[in-house]
Amino acid sequence: MKKLLSLLLLVPVIAQAQQANPDDQKMFIARQFCGPFIDVLKTPEKWKEGMLFTGDGVSFEARTGQPYQAGAFFFVNQETGTWSLVNVYRDGMACMVQTGRNFKPYVGGQPWDKKPEKKLTP
Repeated sequence: MKKLLSLLLLVPVIAQAQQANPDDQKMFIARQFCGPFIDVLKTPEKWKEGMLFTGDGVSFEARTGQPYQAGAFFFVNQETGTWSLVNVYRDGMACMVQTGRNFKPYVGGQPWDKKPEKKLTP
């Protein structure tokens, strides 16, 4: 089972569309590099990324939909802007969820904040 997870773990990522119609929802099935935690950590180490935050979450196996609880680790190199998101599962296996570049802190308002109405002045 560990070998199967490390080689073929597919995790669907469901992004809910803003419309209420279920046909408008998107589903992405992604192949991730998985292996022992120490092996998956070689990517953030290679890019000199430091751990920025951690959290707990759930991933869903693509074929069966079975949920797997995982710890999420977000690594960032704040000088170069590279980043990596790693999930670590209870059995010690880890998967590289996503890597990227151009990380920068967000300083704007929140999407749910109401924008002040502009008043017309004479």
